[in-house]
Amino acid sequence: MPVASEFIRRYPGTEVELKTSDRKVNVYENEVDVAIRIRELPDSGLRVRRLGALRIVVFGARTYFERHGRPREPAELVRHRCVIRRSDPDGEKWAFRVRGKAVSYRVAGPFSTDDANAVQEAVVHGLGLGRAPVWQIRAQLEQGRVETVLEDFEPAKLPVFAVSPPAKLPIAKTKLFVDLLAARVKRELV
Repeated sequence: MPVASEFIRRYPGTEVELKTSDRKVNVYENEVDVAIRIRELPDSGLRVRRLGALRIVVFGARTYFERHGRPREPAELVRHRCVIRRSDPDGEKWAFRVRGKAVSYRVAGPFSTDDANAVQEAVVHGLGLGRAPVWQIRAQLEQGRVETVLEDFEPAKLPVFAVSPPAKLPIAKTKLFVDLLAARVKRELV
C-alpha cells in the first residue's frame, strides 16, 4: 500500500488497482501488470526483476511460551501447537537448516487459516507458534507482541521477484512502479 500511495503522489493522473491474494495469480489471465513472487522461479517467459530476499521466522507470543516453553531446536516442534497457513503449499512442513542441511518438519495445531493476518493474530492470542516472513510480523515484533525462536535454524532466505508479462503495456509505467517498489523493498526486507 505505501508503494501504491507514493506512486500515485509522484505520478498524478495514474491509476493503481491493487489485487491482494495469498494465492499464485496467472498474470496473463488476470490482466496483471506486475505480480510479486516469493520463491525460486522456473523459466516462464515473464519479465523478471529480483527485488531482494526475505527471512522466514518462527514466532510466538510470550503467553504461549509461558504455558508451553520455547523450542530449542526444530525437532521439538512435534510437541508444540503450531498455527498452519493453508495457502502456503508447505504450511504443515516447516523448513529449517540443521547442521548445514535443509530439513523439513511436519507441524500441527488446533488452528489453521488461509490468511496471513489471521495467522499473526492467532499467534498473538497464544494459539500456537507461527511461521512468516519477518517483514509481515515486524510491527508485532517491535511492539513486543511476539518473539522469534529457532533463529539459528532459519532456512535460506527466499528470493522476491517482480514479474510481468513480456508484452504488457504500458511498459514505462510498470518499470517506474517496479523501480519504486525495489527501492522500498531494499529498505524493508531483512
